[in-house]
Amino acid sequence: MIRDYFKDVVVLISRKFRKITIDDIRFGKLIWEHELEWFSGKVNLFSRNVNLHISSRNSPPVISDKSREAFNIISQSEEKILQKASDDLLAIFNENWNNEGTINSSAFQNRLILEAIILYPDGEAEIYYNDGNMFLGHTVIVKMSEDGKFTEAGIAG
Repeated sequence: MIRDYFKDVVVLISRKFRKITIDDIRFGKLIWEHELEWFSGKVNLFSRNVNLHISSRNSPPVISDKSREAFNIISQSEEKILQKASDDLLAIFNENWNNEGTINSSAFQNRLILEAIILYPDGEAEIYYNDGNMFLGHTVIVKMSEDGKFTEAGIAG
């Protein structure tokens, strides 16, 4: 009886820490990170090699259709995403963080460097940018709602 118990524990542990790798037709090689409940990989987007994380709370883990749709929207929306970041953060930067003189929206957007995307099963997403040292190295995050609208931008980190 005790032997069966430990056998089950070993099976559970091996399942939990087992590396699952998939080769997705759209996203390429993805590795399942059990602790974070997401797939991780890299994807080329807007001429950059970007970290991609796709959340899944299913067992076994799967990439939802809404996550795929969210990525398609993002991949066609570079200008909208950058404009949202500028709309929400440019005034804050110029008034509180900028010691070099006021910059315009175009200059602000040009300093942002796309680093990562997180896709959620319901179609929501977060797009992460290096701030170009405008906010002392904080990350700029643009959020996308499940209906594909870019709803807010903020800084974190």
